Amino acid sequence: MLMREHMRRAALWADAYGVPERWPFFDATHFAEPGLQLDEDVASELDEFVTTVTPSSIRDLCRAAVRWGAVRAQELPDLPHPYEPIVIMFERGGGYNIEEMIDLYGVSVPYGDFARSLELEPFISLDRFVLDTFDSTAGDHVSYFADTAGPGAGLLVRRRTSEVQGSERTLEEALDGRARWQPTDLLRGDGMSGLTEITTRCAAAVMSDLVKK
Repeated sequence: MLMREHMRRAALWADAYGVPERWPFFDATHFAEPGLQLDEDVASELDEFVTTVTPSSIRDLCRAAVRWGAVRAQELPDLPHPYEPIVIMFERGGGYNIEEMIDLYGVSVPYGDFARSLELEPFISLDRFVLDTFDSTAGDHVSYFADTAGPGAGLLVRRRTSEVQGSERTLEEALDGRARWQPTDLLRGDGMSGLTEITTRCAAAVMSDLVKK
């Protein structure tokens, strides 16, 4: 999800600067503030750090993210931060290799194309709890349900199916007021207590709202 959000944001910035050929891994600072130079101590520390990073594309993105932090241009496109999702992915231990697809060290993301990335639905929440929740269910089949399909949901429930010692186990859980997933029977019965299945992206936004409350 973080990589897809990076691809989307990179497409927005590349489109704003009229450089679609630079998408998806490029230094937006070259266009936001041409000629920007980092402070000498920052540049030196950055040079030392990137020697520990592979592949070269990640090194380039690390440089780009640090350089973006030094941009002081007054007139920038009204777009989301170009490097926030990918930096969060790196901070959480993620990385990638570029082959026929983008290999996230076990999960492959289609490279796609610039036009389709422009049209991707935004990943609304980059909240740590939300990302931890998705990480904890990696490899499981998870469906999310809420009492409304749009903003303002007051209840979030998930059905989670995982494989345990060769057999499948299904859990139905609701998010409580203390940001914990607790067993529930709300998904049982024909009416399912008025719940509607929602997308994972929508669930991220609902989850973030409920945790903040």
